[in-house]
Amino acid sequence: MTTRRLGSAQAAELSRAERDIRARLGDRSFDFRAMAAISNIYRAATTVRNHMEQRVLASYDLSWSAFTVMWVLWIWGEQETRHVAAETGTTKGTLTGVLKTLVARGLVLRSVHPDDGRRVLVRLAPRGVAVIEEVFPLFNGEETFAASALAPAEQEQLAQLLRRIGARIEAAGGPAGGQGDGRQPVGRRAGRGSPPGSVDTRSDAPYVRPPTTAGPRAS
Repeated sequence: MTTRRLGSAQAAELSRAERDIRARLGDRSFDFRAMAAISNIYRAATTVRNHMEQRVLASYDLSWSAFTVMWVLWIWGEQETRHVAAETGTTKGTLTGVLKTLVARGLVLRSVHPDDGRRVLVRLAPRGVAVIEEVFPLFNGEETFAASALAPAEQEQLAQLLRRIGARIEAAGGPAGGQGDGRQPVGRRAGRGSPPGSVDTRSDAPYVRPPTTAGPRAS
């Protein structure tokens, strides 16, 4: 029995796995070029995320979701929880758990929105600011390490290409997750709709979609 190679970070193993896939599915009309491009994006993203969690975030007992929440609050300041969920690409349920932990650790503060008691604002506590300011230089150092496989010009080109793919998906989804280009949902979940993606296609924000305005925002 052979081992699975799709989870490998080694180029030779991945190339071999892709050849195996072509051999298995080659008599069918699949777009193997697109398959290779998208599957490698997914694999690279998973590899980078796991590396960051193990190499940097674990030392601070932070999950990826906790880090991205703290990043949003560090860069853009106090936010409504619903905006934080949208900007970090997390569900309401996941965000509730993440915030509960961060508040309990004294890293994030909650408050009631001054104009609507049903809405909740969150911001970094002073301790949270100190933690993210300590964590991020280490995190960015590992980003530099990961990106060093490419020349500076290649890094810029990669970022541009990934933005184009993100823009393509968002354009297909349209505003609020609708079918902006007239394409219909496919598969078993067709007709149920899906939430909008969290891919940033308008700026250099690295982990999340930037808010349209800073600070608390109205509906």
